[in-house]
Amino acid sequence: MQPLLHLPNWPIRRLVSEAVLAYGLRHQEEEYIDYERAPWPLVRGAVLAFLRHQLTDYDSQLRARCEHDPAYRDELARTVQEAAYRKYRWLGSDPRPFTEPPGDDTLFLDGLAKELANLRTLREHLKSAARDLRRSSAPKDQISALEDEAARVTHRIERMYGIFTEPKFTQEADGNYGHSFVLSRPEQREYYFFHARTLPPNRINYIAVKCPRCQASVAQRKGLIDLGQTYNRVAVWSCHCLTYATYVPPRWRPEPITPEEWANLLEAL
Repeated sequence: MQPLLHLPNWPIRRLVSEAVLAYGLRHQEEEYIDYERAPWPLVRGAVLAFLRHQLTDYDSQLRARCEHDPAYRDELARTVQEAAYRKYRWLGSDPRPFTEPPGDDTLFLDGLAKELANLRTLREHLKSAARDLRRSSAPKDQISALEDEAARVTHRIERMYGIFTEPKFTQEADGNYGHSFVLSRPEQREYYFFHARTLPPNRINYIAVKCPRCQASVAQRKGLIDLGQTYNRVAVWSCHCLTYATYVPPRWRPEPITPEEWANLLEAL
């Protein structure tokens, strides 16, 4: 019986990196494989194992056999390998160095959504590895470590996802609304305006508000910016410990921030 194949159209780097990650989680007693520098046959073996065990029904077919049959196992593995070589021509020869992705100019919320997707992928790898190790009677401490790490990743996902799921609008008397969210930065001692470099002074407007927690003057970024995820008209304020961003509907102007409002933002975190 032919194994059911699901070979994705992923970029080379993604397939290789996920395959090596999956292999490493299941073989913690072995030396870590650097997928950019390790010998290609070693990396290719991890890729084929990932395709075989994670993206086909190879394992379920072996379990359904209900007996140890090396010839049947080898035939299934050969079938998966042949399909992989047809799908991914680069498996036959070392494709490294991988083509570097273009410069990252991702908007803030778009980048956050991408990072959430990566964290979910990592969590699934951790859970899958824990299940497989449990079936193989691996040491309990290895399984517990994987489960603990999956729980930590889940916590990070929940915290990051809150920016997308928590209420971000206030209903005004005239029916209009505005979206907003807050980033707490308790360990920083600088302003943050969703920009990789420090903004020049002529792009910043200091308002008559002092943060009661970090004692820095609250500053507003001049002009509206695009943060992605439909937040394309956003006003931003920052002190040294908190950044506040709010969506400004068309034909609206952002309302001035008062000391009481800034103190309320701190208390809400």
